[in-house]
Amino acid sequence: MHDNEEDLQDLTLPPIKVVRKIGPADTLRAVDHCEEGFIGPCVDLKPHKCSLGSAGRQRSGWSVTARGVWRGCISHSGDAAEAAALLLPVLTTTVELDVCGILATNKADAETLRFVRVSSEEQSTAASILDVGVCTGFRLMGACGHVLTHDADLWMATLSDDSGFQALLRLRPQTHGKGSPFHIDRRTPLGRIEEVWEEVPMVELPQLLRITMSSTSDELALPGMERQRYIVEEDENANLVVNCWRRRDGVDADPVDEAVSGSTKSDALTLEQLMWLDALGALAQTSICAEVPVPSARVRLSDEGMATRSELLSSQSAHGVSTEDAAKLGSLAFLGQYVPVEVLEGELLPRLLPAGGGTIRVLSAELADAVAAGERPASARRPRNIDDLFSETADFRVPCPWASTDNPGIEDPLVNHELTSVFLLSETSGFAMAFHCIEAKDPCDLNS
Repeated sequence: MHDNEEDLQDLTLPPIKVVRKIGPADTLRAVDHCEEGFIGPCVDLKPHKCSLGSAGRQRSGWSVTARGVWRGCISHSGDAAEAAALLLPVLTTTVELDVCGILATNKADAETLRFVRVSSEEQSTAASILDVGVCTGFRLMGACGHVLTHDADLWMATLSDDSGFQALLRLRPQTHGKGSPFHIDRRTPLGRIEEVWEEVPMVELPQLLRITMSSTSDELALPGMERQRYIVEEDENANLVVNCWRRRDGVDADPVDEAVSGSTKSDALTLEQLMWLDALGALAQTSICAEVPVPSARVRLSDEGMATRSELLSSQSAHGVSTEDAAKLGSLAFLGQYVPVEVLEGELLPRLLPAGGGTIRVLSAELADAVAAGERPASARRPRNIDDLFSETADFRVPCPWASTDNPGIEDPLVNHELTSVFLLSETSGFAMAFHCIEAKDPCDLNS
């Protein structure tokens, strides 16, 4: 017994390790830099701390969004613009669409992203970091009107062995408002102008409001308004949504940094981006997207040029005119099918062209093909006739042949709908009208 006690006293115990609670900061420090980089086919960028910013970090459970600088190489022997395009598929995992609080998907489509050559004051700084005399600068751009979550700057220089390019990427997160009013950055020949645009209560435009209320084929997404739906609706009228925006003018206008929603000043939008967000909001108002996100990547905006007062009031034919004018005249003719000339003269033109003359911008929006926009269609097949739907040999214990079984996620709610939007915008008077028409396609029409 005594021998055992002496043996225990001679034992040398290892030092006691103090275990402390691991917090988010410790976990972020332990992340491997390979997980923080941008790695893909021909692309290898790692976090890099320099005078342009801190070492890059990807979005995580505790980090709000990705930010910082990455440095590496892009293996491509062609043009610098072609090499920059190789980075786009990798960037879509980080750079997304900012839908500004609207119930909509936020995944960006790599096909709509592009790097545009730009010259900036920081180009010489980037060249010194890359240890070259001259480098090429790029800025990430999305489709017309699309709002991105990040500003992305890319600087590239050719490697000494001509095997590719060394690249320096910087991401800066952007914070835009969550609703009206919005901070707008408008660029003019005299420079940049900061403005605040707010949504106009439609009660101030009663004739336009009456047009939207007369569309009875679909109700707004209000509680208790659900109704039974059929494959072919008896009422073929379109669902119309009209919104208007105006610029805050005068001595009573709030300062830019205080007028925008939120406690801090948000990053500015362009007027094209404001119109794109209005289209998303219009779709979100309908019962179609009441509980399902709007496929934001499918909403594509187009600038169709300038229109005069006479073009707005007269229904000119789009045949025999240039391509640019044909798109503009087609949009104005479509608007004239729903908005009478009396309403244009009584409510819109006094706000768009208060002096009587001048021009206004015409823009349009539509839904891109679901496959082209990176969205999967709801089903691969459609019923061809009534016999397909009510066949005597149908086995209702198994899914029907045209049921979607290969898409476990949320199906596109607008796969069987069409959107036609027309925007009338006057930057001089500070007023914009957005007209949206959502129509259901015939599911038995094979050409739709």
